[in-house]
Amino acid sequence: MDTVKATGRVLQTGSMQRSMREFRIACELVRNGVIGKLTRVTCKVGDPGQPCDLRDETAEPGLDWDRWLGPAPRRGYSSVLSPRGVHGHYPAWRTYSEFGGGGVCDFGAHHFDIAQWGLGMDESGPVEVRPPEGPKALRGALLVYENGLTVEHSGVSGMRYGGIRFYGTDGDVEVDRGAFRLFSGISKRRCSPIPPATRPG
Repeated sequence: MDTVKATGRVLQTGSMQRSMREFRIACELVRNGVIGKLTRVTCKVGDPGQPCDLRDETAEPGLDWDRWLGPAPRRGYSSVLSPRGVHGHYPAWRTYSEFGGGGVCDFGAHHFDIAQWGLGMDESGPVEVRPPEGPKALRGALLVYENGLTVEHSGVSGMRYGGIRFYGTDGDVEVDRGAFRLFSGISKRRCSPIPPATRPG
């Protein structure tokens, strides 16, 4: 921030999901009262990180495993953490608490941000965070806002990445990457979705 002030440059940060059409439309519907008065929000993002119990494997040739681990606890190489060669998936290091925070910190960073946007709370935030009930509960944490609205870390949905659901008195909006559903009226029947914009790759 000191550099921004000293140079007059613009620094922009954010969660890339805000640039995706389906999230913008969902938040516009919520903030413009299309689903009536907002009553609550749920975010389905997966569980917190779990202890790493992977077996050691022969190291990937050419990989500086010590440097890859950095400040993380020392352990043997695992291709689950750092896949071999060229791969077409997200490495699973984020699943383990020694290296990441599980789904809560992975998709949570994106989906909780969309909930905050839909609530119109970018200039504020929750006034209370309640942990899940029960000593082994992984979901159910509540973010409580000053106006009484809550955002709950809830269970798995049928959507690919989990998704966010805004509940209103006159309907609901459910949104995820590449998916959007509007449920309207007292019966909350499903309306035709607005197809997301096509994006390369």
